[in-house]
Amino acid sequence: MTSPQQQDGVAFLQRPTYPLAPSQVRRFRRDGHVFLPQLLPAEALAAFRDAIVATANAHVTAAPPMPWRADAPHAGFSTAEPWLPVDARHFPLAVDGQLAAADTTLARVRTFLTFRKAQPALLHGEQTLLPPRHDVLAFTRTAQNQTLLLCFNPNPSPRLLPSPTTVFAETVPAGGQLRELEGHGATPGRMGPDGLAMPPWGAWIGGVV
Repeated sequence: MTSPQQQDGVAFLQRPTYPLAPSQVRRFRRDGHVFLPQLLPAEALAAFRDAIVATANAHVTAAPPMPWRADAPHAGFSTAEPWLPVDARHFPLAVDGQLAAADTTLARVRTFLTFRKAQPALLHGEQTLLPPRHDVLAFTRTAQNQTLLLCFNPNPSPRLLPSPTTVFAETVPAGGQLRELEGHGATPGRMGPDGLAMPPWGAWIGGVV
């Protein structure tokens, strides 16, 4: 039996063509991993998605209708009866409502896509997956003289990476530094005197200089 978390992951990773339930929205609002599909190369994302889909029941891969307007029949998806009913929980998550607020999944994804377009390494870079440290997922993207280090905390509790320049010595050259990049829209980790503090579901993106 596929768990609700697995079902959510399958539907989300396939393509966010339908809104998430309120509990999922709260999780993804604070979760930097909503952006992970935009960071991974296409072949890596396909393999990741296929691995999850292989564990799920076929019926959970069907996407419900996209809700466009909270006050319209069938949430504005169609004037005709759609192939699946629109879940009542999805009406408050319609596009018109998300356009009017800053702290929504739609707003965060738009913010990140703007950030991504300004980073050559995220657009065209090669990826190197780093060994996990302190339960933090980390990899680099490199292109056009830009190297980025991306760290994600996939845990519901904080994590601390002491001395990241040492922990990721294979990425940061001797005498090199990590410079935090802001504006990506994810819940950010913070570099401090004790190291890189990663909040639950947090993300940190920095340039290697």
